[in-house]
Amino acid sequence: MSEAITAYTNTDAVRGAVGLTPGDIPDSSLIDQQLALELEADLAVWLPDHATLYAAGLDAGATAAEKLSTAYIQLYAQWFCASMLVAQMTLGIPMRISDGKTEMQRFPSLDLEALMARVSARSALYKTRLAESAGQAEVLSTSIMQVGNPDYDPVTG
Repeated sequence: MSEAITAYTNTDAVRGAVGLTPGDIPDSSLIDQQLALELEADLAVWLPDHATLYAAGLDAGATAAEKLSTAYIQLYAQWFCASMLVAQMTLGIPMRISDGKTEMQRFPSLDLEALMARVSARSALYKTRLAESAGQAEVLSTSIMQVGNPDYDPVTG
């Protein structure tokens, strides 16, 4: 049974975004990470009226645009919290499991940087869509990770 992180998302949605189960990360671990505070602080900076927008979309007489804004808030919350979770995965998810006799290595080919980039990109996508639906012209955000592709080969010139 999932536990609410905020009114916008829950533990199952966040775990599901990165393909984890309650056995990998229990609800209590997600709650203890203070994801609700992280999300609230982030939304307060660039979308201070998020609670009003969310409530408007839940109203029985909500327009299609208001319902869409509510959906974007939920999706942004899910992916924002998932990006916070991935940032902590190296500490929170055991990679090697042993019972004393046998040992198993989980996620042997998991590239956390690539996963973080994908999850952060998804969060940024919904942040942009939410800002557009809320009538904000531009969303300023700080990218945690980026990929650089030089247009020349530095070895051969």
